[in-house]
Amino acid sequence: MKKVNSLLALFLLFAIVSRGQQSDYAKGNFYVGAQGGYLFKNKANNDNKAWHLKDGRFAELNIGYKKNSWGIGGSLGYLLLQRDPKKFETHYVNRRQMYDSVTAGIVPPLTAGFDVQPQDLQFGKAQHAQFEYEDLDSYYFLLGPEYWLGKGRWKGLLQAQAGVGYTQFGYYVVNGRTDMIKETELYQDAGGNNYDVTASADYVNFGGTTKTFNTASGNVTGIITDKRVIHFMARATASVEYFITPTIAAHISGSYWYIPSPEMTAFSSDQGSYVYQTQPTGPAYQGRYSFTNNYSSNTISNFSANAGIKVFLHKNTKTPKPAPVKEPVPEAVAPTPAPVVKAVAKDVVIVVKDKQTGLALGGVQVQVLKDGAYYTTGLTDQNGQLEKITAVSPGNYTIKGSKNNIATNSVDITTTDFEQEAKNIFKELLHDDPRFTLIGTTVNKKDKSNLSGINTSLTNVFNAGVTHQVSDAGGKFIYQLEQGTDYTVVANEKGFFSNSETVTTKGLDRSKTLYTTLLLGIDELSAGNQFELKNILYPLNKADITPEAALILDRLVNTMNDNPELEIELSSHTDSRGSAAYNQSLSQKRAQSAINYLVKKGIAKKRLVAKGYGESRLLNSCADGTNCSEEEHAINRRTEIKVLKNN
Repeated sequence: MKKVNSLLALFLLFAIVSRGQQSDYAKGNFYVGAQGGYLFKNKANNDNKAWHLKDGRFAELNIGYKKNSWGIGGSLGYLLLQRDPKKFETHYVNRRQMYDSVTAGIVPPLTAGFDVQPQDLQFGKAQHAQFEYEDLDSYYFLLGPEYWLGKGRWKGLLQAQAGVGYTQFGYYVVNGRTDMIKETELYQDAGGNNYDVTASADYVNFGGTTKTFNTASGNVTGIITDKRVIHFMARATASVEYFITPTIAAHISGSYWYIPSPEMTAFSSDQGSYVYQTQPTGPAYQGRYSFTNNYSSNTISNFSANAGIKVFLHKNTKTPKPAPVKEPVPEAVAPTPAPVVKAVAKDVVIVVKDKQTGLALGGVQVQVLKDGAYYTTGLTDQNGQLEKITAVSPGNYTIKGSKNNIATNSVDITTTDFEQEAKNIFKELLHDDPRFTLIGTTVNKKDKSNLSGINTSLTNVFNAGVTHQVSDAGGKFIYQLEQGTDYTVVANEKGFFSNSETVTTKGLDRSKTLYTTLLLGIDELSAGNQFELKNILYPLNKADITPEAALILDRLVNTMNDNPELEIELSSHTDSRGSAAYNQSLSQKRAQSAINYLVKKGIAKKRLVAKGYGESRLLNSCADGTNCSEEEHAINRRTEIKVLKNN
């Protein structure tokens, strides 16, 4: 209301200044000027989850034409609207939505507790893995009619302008993960039983243009490129002009800005695990939940307070131009003919680079044609360079290359190149493969030496596609990886075993990164050797084989089948929490459960020994009475394989 009252005051002042002095101010029809201002925060834009914008500022150059009371004016400027990080620095997970959006598992029949204030679980910056935002900024040009009031030193001006903005609308993204958080006796069922709830949360909040969202391929937790867009915008202004001199005026004004919203994508996504349990030691209900809230955007509108200056261009009386003086015309001089340059044989240097990063690219097959026919071919070295081609006779040549079934651009050498002073002809090819390159090494975990001739497999987690490579003499293997994708890599070689390793290209920017590396640890299946079987996880206080653990045990089944003389001890270990006797019993059950699964898959029972060690073989100092983090305790919860025999 205060901003509206300010505009009404300006209009009232117009009526007063129109009675001002009748001196001849605003001499000249054209003017140039500059102004700047402050944009007030609009609560609707501040609260809208697609925007969360607060105040801003602008600066611009002005040009116009005035004749009597009417005119036309143009503005070329820069506008900045800042995002308000306080609006999204805290993430909220609604308890009712978490309860109603179970994707796996079961929940108890709760009837009360959801309306406890606050109704949301709240997570701050300490839980955020990513807290990133960019402000809205725009370069714009506006044009429209003007109406002038008054004839003296004080004048009023009304403007209505429309035009285009070249705008980066900005974005914000917040994501993070919390470990299990416990709330005590918060919920009740119809029978009056109290429940504790322990829950974790993986969350993502995003607000930005749909174009920005699509440019990131929906992966807003990685590197985000906010693209500028061209769009319509408009502004209405009322100002009071004070003429310091007949040609210079200062002004104060108020404006209303209007920017239609582009197509926006704004959402809040939550998923995680939960455990509801009655007090004090009743049955536990556990599972996973997942839900997403999508939000709409509104039009951007702001009031601003402005100040600036105008300079009117006054026309002086024209002075007659003097008659031009004729200059004597010099006699034409015949040009000296250019010397004839002879084409001579030269050495040719060819280099291939990755187009997106500019890095030198080895292993590219390069072919040189002369007048369309084969001339020579070769492979680039680790510096991206082909062996120098010497004493190449003058002529017309075409150079092209290929790697991973993707061709480079082609370049030409013409006779003109052989007429230059330089001794060498230098040509550069660019290879544009959108994929990343994984360079892996198979390493013996026991002595850290590189292992050659090891069969490896790469699995695309998204589409389950599998490719294979054998490590070379130096233990190296190479795969091409699609953008924004998760992969697993594993070795499959008789006499050896490797855990499955995860490789991801999510969050990588192809314009900055070409290579990613992996050391694939290999364990020898020799008697006495012992290694961890990673990612065998069990439900809390249970020995059930989960679907995820079954996949890993299936790989162990394949290894046992590939090595028919192999006999192993499979052992299970716990952390130190709980009594030693309970942990010993639980670990034995878990080891036996894994052995039973292998036997069910056809492995002879005589080749297998189940052993539970409880908390007797801790890998760190987290024994009873020691204060350790959850990550430190997790190191001790593991499944191990010991080779008993392998002829």
